[in-house]
Amino acid sequence: MANVLALADCAGSGIYVWPNSPTISENPVITVEGYYSDQKIVRNIDKEYHLYLKAENQLIRLQLVEILEGQMDLTQIVLKPLKQLTDGMKYELCAFSTPKSSSSLPVEYELNMPNTKWTVKALNDDTNPIFEQQPQLTSATVIYYGCGPSNFMNFTYGTNETTIYLIRTTLTNLEDGSSTSYYLPANGKGGLSVGHGMCSGAFTPINGVKYKVEFSLLDGSWNKGETVSCEVVYNPEQG
Repeated sequence: MANVLALADCAGSGIYVWPNSPTISENPVITVEGYYSDQKIVRNIDKEYHLYLKAENQLIRLQLVEILEGQMDLTQIVLKPLKQLTDGMKYELCAFSTPKSSSSLPVEYELNMPNTKWTVKALNDDTNPIFEQQPQLTSATVIYYGCGPSNFMNFTYGTNETTIYLIRTTLTNLEDGSSTSYYLPANGKGGLSVGHGMCSGAFTPINGVKYKVEFSLLDGSWNKGETVSCEVVYNPEQG
């Protein structure tokens, strides 16, 4: 995912879709992220075109729930289907234009999105995820590459969640009051990196600045956990 990009060469575009697993729940959370020039595509969803889940006999529109702007060339949207998906059915993510009039028909768009298909696995999940161990800062790093550095604050945590989930992360600069929120995908190993790679990222921590960092869990069935927070100073070790 884009929050850990640290490539030798920077591409000029890219669209990333979550979940990146082969299955989704019957009421899934879906995020679409645009990098650099493809941010415009993501920002125009629900304006010039809409996203849908297409199955053999179904076309279900995805509702835009939230749009978030990263600090370094990333835009993210969060979506949910307008109706419950069918257990066992395979759906494909696709885009259709917004009709200009009631008599015009929508046109399917190619939006440079990855070919994304999921099979629904009904979970009937209504359990809120919790932090069994609140996130703690373990290290802060800066690594210099050809096009620029990557900067991360690295946290460990524990959770009761066993399905796929996101971590809504808000970074507030306590010196100037500026704040940025973004959904970061969990890596499944109890670790989370908050920052940016060489080319892009949700957050741009500044050396020596004190931050308030807030975290909350959102699982793949729209169950939300309580927000926890800590205050940290970004003092990176050079890698």
